[in-house]
Amino acid sequence: MSRIVLVNQSSTPDDAGSGNAQLFVEGNKVYKQVGTDSAQELTQGKVLQVVTVDSPEFLKTTSATLATLGLSATLTPVASDSTFHISLKGYLGWTNESTQGNAINAQFQFYRSNTALQDVKNFYRYVSTSSGTNTYRSSNPIQIDITDTPSTGSEITYHVDLAETGGSNNIGWCTGPWGSGHAGVSGQLIVMEIAG
Repeated sequence: MSRIVLVNQSSTPDDAGSGNAQLFVEGNKVYKQVGTDSAQELTQGKVLQVVTVDSPEFLKTTSATLATLGLSATLTPVASDSTFHISLKGYLGWTNESTQGNAINAQFQFYRSNTALQDVKNFYRYVSTSSGTNTYRSSNPIQIDITDTPSTGSEITYHVDLAETGGSNNIGWCTGPWGSGHAGVSGQLIVMEIAG
């Protein structure tokens, strides 16, 4: 097996020269340089920043039109060639459905500003109990992950929209599974910028 060893430099080496490229190590970091361009640290795959947003507890809607419901994250990319990993997780709950066995449906859509990032996600659930009204009687853990490569260094906003598509029920983020006092986290949006 062969290998290439890069010796740590005490100072930045001379330019590679027109038409040439070089790799070098300085301060335990690996850099690349093409011609007389500025040297760039090799950081591919490194997490550059993480933004986490929690939805307010019991934020809900009865609308069949997609709405953000508190899950929106704004950040400025560290680099224009980054990939973004967007994760939605939490507990989704319903109220006002009085008949056990009735279907209650939801839709999710991920956006970068006004640009839809994937097809609408449909979620189906059947009411698990017929007792009481105006309480979160049915809740389910949700986790959906997508990636995005916006190719920009300008500020961007990611948001997840939610709609209730199964009738007149309230649908929204609760803080945990029914029967546990709603303990735990509400809806949460996590955006990670990963070096390209």
